[in-house]
Amino acid sequence: MTATANKPYVILDPTSGPLRGKDSRPMARRRVTLDGVVLGLLSNGKSNSQELLDAVFAELAKSFELLQSLRFRKDSVSVPPRKEHFAQLTREAGAVVTAIGD
Repeated sequence: MTATANKPYVILDPTSGPLRGKDSRPMARRRVTLDGVVLGLLSNGKSNSQELLDAVFAELAKSFELLQSLRFRKDSVSVPPRKEHFAQLTREAGAVVTAIGD
């Protein structure tokens, strides 16, 4: 806990540490390159997230030969993507970038 002008601040650690238990899964192996990859772009639904993802795609396309983008927008920032969108990203995308556009 830190205090400034006699007002305490609680500092939270946003990391959860290593995954444990029966649901823990190993991290996916890191790709060596994005050449030849369909890049999934998942917007969280906030106002600037799509613009941010467009810019990320444009920058990555300067360095890699991306096949195409596969774009989805979540219905709300507080919910996961639709099951069919998640399934398509899992099936077709070689990598996925998600963004918050605050």
